[in-house]
Amino acid sequence: TDEILSTLDSTVEQDGALVMQKVVRSAKKFCCETAVPFCLQDNEDEVTPVQQENDDVDHHNYDSDQTLPIRCKSDHPLDSGLSSNLPTPDLISCTRVNSQWENTARKHLLARTTVSLDIDTLKSYLATMHTRSQSHSRVKITLAKDPTKILRGVKHLSQFEEFATQNSSHVRHLSIDWWLNGGQSVSRKFFAILKNLKKLTSLELRPFIQLNGKQLEFSGGEIDGAIPSNFYFSKIKKLVIIGAKFGTSDETLLKKFIPKILPHFPNVGSISLKNVRLRARDSEWICETANFFNTLHFADGYSLEQFAKSVPPTEIKIRPSITRLGLNYYEISSHGVELVKRLAQNLEHLHLHGIKVARVGSIRRICLPNLAKLKLLKISINPYCKNAHGVTPGIGFISSPSGGKSSTVVGIDYKNQLPVIEKLAIVRDLECEEGKDEIMLNDGIFFDAVAQMMNEGIFVRKSISPCKTLRWLEIPGPIEGQKVKRNLSEECDCGDDFEGICDCEEGEDVAKFFDRVRKSFPMVQF
Repeated sequence: TDEILSTLDSTVEQDGALVMQKVVRSAKKFCCETAVPFCLQDNEDEVTPVQQENDDVDHHNYDSDQTLPIRCKSDHPLDSGLSSNLPTPDLISCTRVNSQWENTARKHLLARTTVSLDIDTLKSYLATMHTRSQSHSRVKITLAKDPTKILRGVKHLSQFEEFATQNSSHVRHLSIDWWLNGGQSVSRKFFAILKNLKKLTSLELRPFIQLNGKQLEFSGGEIDGAIPSNFYFSKIKKLVIIGAKFGTSDETLLKKFIPKILPHFPNVGSISLKNVRLRARDSEWICETANFFNTLHFADGYSLEQFAKSVPPTEIKIRPSITRLGLNYYEISSHGVELVKRLAQNLEHLHLHGIKVARVGSIRRICLPNLAKLKLLKISINPYCKNAHGVTPGIGFISSPSGGKSSTVVGIDYKNQLPVIEKLAIVRDLECEEGKDEIMLNDGIFFDAVAQMMNEGIFVRKSISPCKTLRWLEIPGPIEGQKVKRNLSEECDCGDDFEGICDCEEGEDVAKFFDRVRKSFPMVQF
């Protein structure tokens, strides 16, 4: 008893779960040594003798919502000791925080993790998840995994219907194929199934035209009547169109497909185009379309590059209604900066993704305009390269003092360029694919690359005041015992095959790197 009460006194101010773990262990040990009955029961008047530990409760089938009081049936002071130190004499109620935390963690993982399914795995997934109360919120379904089985895929549309019925209140983000030349009946059934997903807010469509393994040219007529005129998806806020399987029919996709499908999504505020090439003749369409959204995302850098090269910047008449912009910046060079300037007035989120790594001295430096409302700057770096020696993200930042146009300073002038910035993230771009003869940068080299980028353009200089508005900073961490490479000579001749720190590089203690983080962003909380 003294041992148990001592345990209670020393842990009562700590987490309830920790208290309960120690109390239960001590109580069981005490009861076994003194033969005091220790039992789980519903009937308070019935005394149940102590049984084997495996017989006390079925831990595998126990319902966390069921409340069973744990009581000691004796006049021993243990009972009063427990009751006086716990908010309730019911141990299950006190330790329910464990099961609640587990349920919350499971819900969080199911909400953030994307599950990829196809016509072969969909059935087993439904069988597995049928008995569970929670399901995934983000789902990618491939109905045309094998083009030669497309007719079989249409027959399996019934499985998609079963999936939508079973997960009608769970799925919020869906990525799915849409077979356009399957006939009106197939397309109408397809969208009728989508209507069953009551919580769907983000939809990624991968339209394609295939028959017996052959890809056909898209004419635009396939969309006529495919969606019933009275079908509207008012809850969908984000729409992604992927044109990878359209071949050379990008113009038809823009002029005939998207204008016909957009009216059925009246509340879409974010549109993303992937693998869609924009030309000069598309300038009027893209300018008119962009005015209806608050988020514009060019997932393919080549698209905007060709568009911007063909259309002089003065002719890009996009209204400043867009608050979020995603650009594959390294590929589009100065055209992206021009677009950022056009949208600078109301831009709140800027995502520069697909940034390739380059040798020091080959990076492209950009000067951000005055982004008075920008709260989030995210830089996603392509983690693949052909050699990992002396690389750094191929992008840098400079600031131009208001006193003169010709003079520039390396780094960001946060007070003038990003006066209200709250979040800064430099992360791996997990959507990039490995190219030929490329390798993925390991954690140590990736940290080195990011550290060099921050030393060259993110950390404040003596002439620039610290950023006191930043609250969130997300960057990779160093590996154990790692030194930060600095002062890499641009004339390094160690060769591309060289690995490790050569004589052209200087290793700096990681503590100094994080000291610069503290001095540059003194108000960071995360």
